[in-house]
Amino acid sequence: MIPRQFAFASGLHHFSPRYIVPALLLGALSACGGGGGGGGSGVATLSEYRHWLGARLQTGQSLNQQSSYALKNSNVLSAHAQGSKGRGVTVAVIDGEIDLTHPDLRNRWVRDSNGKVTGYNFVEQHSDVRPIVQRRDKPRSDISEPDIANRIRTAEATRGVSFTRSISHGTHVSGIIAASDNEFGTVGVAPEASILPVTLFREFYSRPARKRPQGSDPNHSSGAGWNNRVARAVDYAASKSPFVLNNSWGSTWAAEVEWGSDRPGSPKTYFNLYNYFLHGQRHADIFQKPARDAWLRVASKDIVVIFSAGNDGWNSETGRIPVYATKYSADKRYTDEPIDYFTSIGKVIDGKAIPSNIPNLESSYFLTDGAFVGKWLAVVNLDENNSIYRSSNGCGIAKAYCLGANGVNIRSTGVLEDRDTKNGYVNYSGTSMAAPMVSGALAVLKGKDPRLTAKQAVRIILDTATDLGAPGIDDVYGHGLLNLAKALEPQGAARGAGRHASALSGFDPRQNAVAFSTAFGNGGARQSLTSGVFDKYNRSYQMKTPLQAPIRKAPSLDALMQFHHGKVSAASRTVALDADGSLFYSMSDDRYGQRGKGVSFDMFGDVQGTPYRTHLSFAKVKIADAMMPSSIHKSMWSGLGSHSRDHMQGRFDTALNENLWLGVYTGRGQLGGTGTTTRTDRADDDGSYRFDDVGMVLTHQDRTARISLSAGRFFEHGRFLASRSEGAFQLDKATGSDYLHLGAATSLSPHIHLSADYMKVKTKVDFRHNAYVDDMTLDADSADARLTVTNVIADNEHFALGYRLPLAVRHGAMAQHSVKGYDKSGNYNIAIDRIDFAVPKRHWIAHVTYMRQLKAQSIGDASFRWFIEGASHQNWGNIAGKKNRQISTGIVASF
Repeated sequence: MIPRQFAFASGLHHFSPRYIVPALLLGALSACGGGGGGGGSGVATLSEYRHWLGARLQTGQSLNQQSSYALKNSNVLSAHAQGSKGRGVTVAVIDGEIDLTHPDLRNRWVRDSNGKVTGYNFVEQHSDVRPIVQRRDKPRSDISEPDIANRIRTAEATRGVSFTRSISHGTHVSGIIAASDNEFGTVGVAPEASILPVTLFREFYSRPARKRPQGSDPNHSSGAGWNNRVARAVDYAASKSPFVLNNSWGSTWAAEVEWGSDRPGSPKTYFNLYNYFLHGQRHADIFQKPARDAWLRVASKDIVVIFSAGNDGWNSETGRIPVYATKYSADKRYTDEPIDYFTSIGKVIDGKAIPSNIPNLESSYFLTDGAFVGKWLAVVNLDENNSIYRSSNGCGIAKAYCLGANGVNIRSTGVLEDRDTKNGYVNYSGTSMAAPMVSGALAVLKGKDPRLTAKQAVRIILDTATDLGAPGIDDVYGHGLLNLAKALEPQGAARGAGRHASALSGFDPRQNAVAFSTAFGNGGARQSLTSGVFDKYNRSYQMKTPLQAPIRKAPSLDALMQFHHGKVSAASRTVALDADGSLFYSMSDDRYGQRGKGVSFDMFGDVQGTPYRTHLSFAKVKIADAMMPSSIHKSMWSGLGSHSRDHMQGRFDTALNENLWLGVYTGRGQLGGTGTTTRTDRADDDGSYRFDDVGMVLTHQDRTARISLSAGRFFEHGRFLASRSEGAFQLDKATGSDYLHLGAATSLSPHIHLSADYMKVKTKVDFRHNAYVDDMTLDADSADARLTVTNVIADNEHFALGYRLPLAVRHGAMAQHSVKGYDKSGNYNIAIDRIDFAVPKRHWIAHVTYMRQLKAQSIGDASFRWFIEGASHQNWGNIAGKKNRQISTGIVASF
C-alpha cells in the first residue's frame, strides 16, 4: 500500500430556569409597554462599544474580548479555528426581554427586508422585545404603551420587584449562543448565527422566596393563559424557520412534601417535589392542549428543541435540596430560610421510591410522545471542573436525550441598564446558561453542514459527548459533556462522495493515493489534491490525497560498471543443438547482458525457400535501467523499471525479401524497481507487478544500415506507466499502452557509427469508479541518439557520445469529481479537480565513454580494457531542477 500521513469580572448570579409564576405575575403589567428600536448591522468595533457604554463605562476592567472557560471545556474554540461559527443558521431564543442595542449582538438578530429586527413580545402582544425600562426611556413610535412609567412604579412599590436588576436573562442567553467574535466583550458558541428573539416572560428582580403561588400548577386557574402564551410563542418561533428553539425556562409544578413521617423519632421537615412523582399527575399535563399542540407542530418540522433541565438540586452527585422546619405560609414566603440541605439519594416518600436524579418536566417532555423523540434535548449544568453543579437537576428519566454543558459563573452579554452588569456584561449560573451552549453548538453543526437534519444533529451531539460519571449513559450526566470539536469530525466510516452527490461503495477513500513512476517525475506530485468524502450522516469533508513523487537513487559505481561492461565473473555460453547449426541453446549468468540471467533457444531455417528465425527466452532477471546513460534495450518495459523478473519472451521473424523481415513477438514478466514509493508491510509486496507485451516489427537491413519499426501493446496489471493508484483511483482492468518505436543505425564509415531511436506511447487508463474519476489518456515518449567512433587513434579503442531522453509523460490529466462543501443554497457543491500529469521539465542525459584495450601479456583467455566515462543528468527522474553528474574510470577484465 502507498503510505499516508494520514480571569473574569467579579459577581455571581444563580439563575434557575424561568418559572411560570413570575411570567404570570408580570403578565398583570401587560398593559404597560414601551418602545424603542434595535441596533444597527455589522460587527461593532471597540470604539463603538465605548460610545455605547457612554457614562456607564466602568474603569478598572479590561474591555478586550474574554472568552468563557466553557468554550474551552467544550472544544468550541478549536471549532472556531476551523472557521465553523454557525453562519446562516437561526436559533430562536424563547425567553425574557432582550437588549437589541448591545454591540456584541446587534448584527446577530434576524431582520426583515427593511433591516428591522424580527421578533415578538408575547407578554405585551407587540413586536418590541426590549426590557421594559428601555421601552419606557426610548419608546418606539409605532407602538403605544400609555402610562408605562406609572405602571412600573406601581408594580415595584406593591409587588416588591425591580425592573433595573436581574433583567439580563434573555440577553445573557443570546450572548452565550451568538455574541459576535470581535475585539471586545465575549464571544458566543456560534458567533455568526442569527438570533430570533421571542419574549415569553418579563425580566425583573424580586426578593428570594421560599415558594411561588400555585400558579405554577398547569391546572391552576391561570394555567390556561400561560399555555396559550406558550403556544403562540412556539408557533411564532417555528414559523421563522429556525434550526433550534432554545428554552432556558421551566416550571416548578411542585407540591410541598412533609419529610420525617417515615423516620420514627425524626422531626418533621418540608421540601418541594414534582407532583408527577407523588400524586399521579400525568407528565403530558405539564402543557395543556394549546401548548401541547404547538409543540407537536414543531415536532413535524426539522427543528431541535433544547430545554434546561432545571435548578432544583435533584442530582445524586452534588445536589442540595433545601429543607424547611415549618409548612409554607404566604406571609412567610420571603422570610423562611432553610434549616438544612439534603441529597436526593434514597428518598422513599409515602412508600414510594423517589428517583435521585429528576429533570424538570419540560426538559423530559419528549417522553410523552414519540413525535418528540430524537429532536428534543435536556441539558444539565456543569461547573468549571465538569462536575454537575449542586443546584442542577440530573438527567434522570431524560438521560437518553440529555447531556451536560458548563453553566456556572458564565460571563455573557447583559442589559446596559441592569445594575448587576459591568460594562454591559454579567456573570450568571444555572442550567439556563448550559442550555444555550448546546443550542449554539447545534447551530455550528448546521452552519457547517446545511443538509444536516435535526435528528442527525442531535445524534451527533450525543454520540460525540465526552463521557462523564459512570461509564456510558448515566442518570446524572446522560451522555456527558458537550464536545463540539469532536462533533464536527466525521463520524463512522468515510465514504467517497462522487459526481452524483451520493455515497459511493467499493473503496475506502482513506486509501486514496497515487504514487508516480519516473515517467511522471514530479508533474503530478507537485500539485495538491483533496478528495470529497461523506461521513455516515452524509456530511461533506475533504481528505488530502497523497500524490507521491518517485524516489530514484543515482546508480552506484558498481552498478554502472556491471551495466556498461558486464559482470567480470559472468558465465555465458552458446551450444549448437543440431548438426547443421540451426538450433542453438544459450545460457547466461549476466543479468546486465542483453538476454539477462537465464536461458534462450534460437532456431533458424526456411520453409519453401523463405527464411525464418525463432527466438524463445526465459530470464530470471534482466536489467535495463532507463536512468542509465547507454541502455541497449529498446523494449517498452525498460523505460518504466530498472529490472524485470521471470521474464519470458518469444519472437518469430520471416523474410519478405533479402533485406526485409517481418516479425511478431510477445513477452511477459514481473516489473520491479518502478521508482514508486510503496509500503512493504507484507513480505510478498515488493512493489512489482505483472506485464504482457505483444507486437510486430518490420526490419530493413543491408550492409551499412538497419531500420526497424515496431508497433505493439504493453499491458500493465495494476499499474499505469508503472504508477500505482489506490482507493477511488483503483484501476478497472489492465492498462493498455499502444506504442510505436522507430529505430535506425548506420555506418558512416568503417569507424564511425550512428544510431537513434524514438518511441511514442499512448496509454488509456481505465478507472473502476467513474462516478468519482474519469478515465484518461496519457501521451509519453522517449528518444536516444548515439555516435560511436572506433579504432581511429589506436586499435581496439572505442569512443561513444550520446544524448538520451528517458520516457516521460508529455500530455494527460486526471479529472476527479467529488462533493466539496455546499453552495449558497445549501446544496452539495460538486467540484472538478484536474491534476496535470505532464512532466514540467524532462530528464535528459548527455554522456561520453572512451575505452581502450590494454597491451599486456595474455593470461589464459583474459583480456583487459581501460575505460573512462562521464554523464550529466538534468532534471533527474523527470523532477525539475534535480541534477546528477558522474564520472567513472577503471579496468575491465574479461575471461
